[in-house]
Amino acid sequence: MTQEDATFCAARWRALCGRLGAGEQASAAWWARVSAAYSGDGRFYHTLRHIGQMLQLKDAHAASLADGDAVELAIFFHDVVYDAAGGGGGKNERDSALVLLEFCESALGGGYAAAQRVARWIEMTAHHRCDAETEADCRFFMDFDMAILAAPPAEYSAYSRAVRREYGHVSTVAWCVGRGRFLSQAAAAGTAVFATPAFAALEERARSNARSEAAALRRRLLALSAAALAAASVVGLALLLPASPPRTHLGLVRHLSLRHSAVVVVIGHNAAKAYAVSPLERQALVRQACAEMQIENVRVECSDDYIWRVARKHGAPLLYRGIRSWAKDGLAERWLERCAAAESVADLVPPSIADAVAKLYG
Repeated sequence: MTQEDATFCAARWRALCGRLGAGEQASAAWWARVSAAYSGDGRFYHTLRHIGQMLQLKDAHAASLADGDAVELAIFFHDVVYDAAGGGGGKNERDSALVLLEFCESALGGGYAAAQRVARWIEMTAHHRCDAETEADCRFFMDFDMAILAAPPAEYSAYSRAVRREYGHVSTVAWCVGRGRFLSQAAAAGTAVFATPAFAALEERARSNARSEAAALRRRLLALSAAALAAASVVGLALLLPASPPRTHLGLVRHLSLRHSAVVVVIGHNAAKAYAVSPLERQALVRQACAEMQIENVRVECSDDYIWRVARKHGAPLLYRGIRSWAKDGLAERWLERCAAAESVADLVPPSIADAVAKLYG
């Protein structure tokens, strides 16, 4: 973000507040709050530069908007609350909508007729999905927000790096899985990235960018798997593995899914232990792997209970125990999950199935 971005957005804010009837004092006070939010620590993409880019898109499509001021208000407030660590599940969007309503009440005297409508639009940016009832203005607002997906390669690369920095607290494994899922959905055939015909020409470029980044994330996972294999070889981990099939062995899961009506893969969790890769991250990766390998009728869940109790809960007639059931479990776990204190996916993708993973992500 540059001073030019801040100056541009500040001028647009003053003009918007003037049209909406907000007093100069209220306008200045609220701009201090809004601009501080978009300039906060930990923001690298969701800054005033992003707001300025959306405003420019709004200007380019102004003739197609029924209520340009409502769209502009949505642009200013849609990311005013952005907590990458604790704002998931739509919380950021709901909280941003509440700030918008607070502005309408305090600065506009509660008389702004479109307040609830704009708040709803902001909440919809949690998923960017429109239906047949969605207003055209909202559809354009969504497309302005998603337009970065169709940016030229260099700009798109800068965007993806900036978003990754905002999620610096997330492990590489979790990022590759979560971001990869979002990109795969964006690139999927039959799913439109944009909601208006005006942006239809950008569909293929957006899909191409999404496919390219998703492929890079898969290569990153492969690199982590290779690093885990190298570290495991140093301590002779391969000598331990043949004694028992590692749990989450994708080949075994596929085999079982073809022979049973339902398969439950259980990610064990001991609260007294520290994991380099959390159970939820392992669960996410196994789910993603099963989906990409088209392994069906498989559930993946986490549990801190005894495995036999989990099997009983599901009424399972058969129980396949993994490497943790063996006497050398402690040593194996140390290298499967911590791998010489290096970040890796060894716990999720043991060296014994490196070939299968290579085929999956190659």
